[in-house]
Amino acid sequence: MGVNEELHTRRYATEGVKVEADILRTWMLRVTPYVEYEFKDANGNSISREAMMYQGKDWDRAQESKTITVEYLPSSPQWNRIVHGENPGTVFGGKSLFLSGFGILLFGFMGGLAMLGYDLDAETGVVKVLRHGRVIKEWGVNANKSSIDRHS
Repeated sequence: MGVNEELHTRRYATEGVKVEADILRTWMLRVTPYVEYEFKDANGNSISREAMMYQGKDWDRAQESKTITVEYLPSSPQWNRIVHGENPGTVFGGKSLFLSGFGILLFGFMGGLAMLGYDLDAETGVVKVLRHGRVIKEWGVNANKSSIDRHS
């Protein structure tokens, strides 16, 4: 979902078309301002959408105006946005896409190690890597002493 959003968002810079859309209505839902608008794409099809906005000068202008500037993708007119003042809500692209991808890789790697029987023990001040309960490697203050004691 985030990859699709990121691809479409980047396409605004290269193929986005700005048009004036008719404002159908504006309203507040609790403290969140909304605007509903409609525009015609290059083929003459009517596209309408409801969008959240930030409170401020753009919201004030939208309440007083009959039109609002909108940007859309000609290849996919359903992908459109208000040029100034839109609150995108939840964003799955950008930094969130990078962070969630990193998190999935990290937890997938750690989960794979756990399924293979690997474990980490650091309670005694010595860090130990274990597999099925047997020590594979250890680091720390007493690591050398305990390995000497095991081999004696």
